[in-house]
Amino acid sequence: MLLIREKQLANGLTLSFNDCSRPVAADRWFVKMCGEVKFPIAGVSWADSDQDDPELLVTIKGRLGDSVSLILNRERNFIDAEEKESVVTELIAQIEDNLVGYLSDPSFPQKLFVRRYEEVRKQCVLERLQQQAPVADEDDGPADFSACFRD
Repeated sequence: MLLIREKQLANGLTLSFNDCSRPVAADRWFVKMCGEVKFPIAGVSWADSDQDDPELLVTIKGRLGDSVSLILNRERNFIDAEEKESVVTELIAQIEDNLVGYLSDPSFPQKLFVRRYEEVRKQCVLERLQQQAPVADEDDGPADFSACFRD
């Protein structure tokens, strides 16, 4: 990944553009532009729903880590080597035109945090339920269907 540029958003976050392109044939490229917005969790408020289950809250905090990020990928395949730079510029323009308004919204960090929190919470609860589930009895092998056949 090669950092191409960074753009400061109105809500204080930074949108980074990385070129993740790679050659696929002699003069052809797979052009991939990765935009990333990353912010620390310290600035957002935690949900109150899991305060009664501190073990679950500790597990969620451990999985989320110190920051939350959103990665935006735009890609094109089998691009001529001479056109690569113009395609990269076009993909950056697409991200800026379509998403900067949404990413710049002051409520965006909290909304993204709540979404990530819920994803991790569901995963933790599911894993907890799977660990508590009783182990199924061993299989006795195939059923006896001999009565279905005549000699």
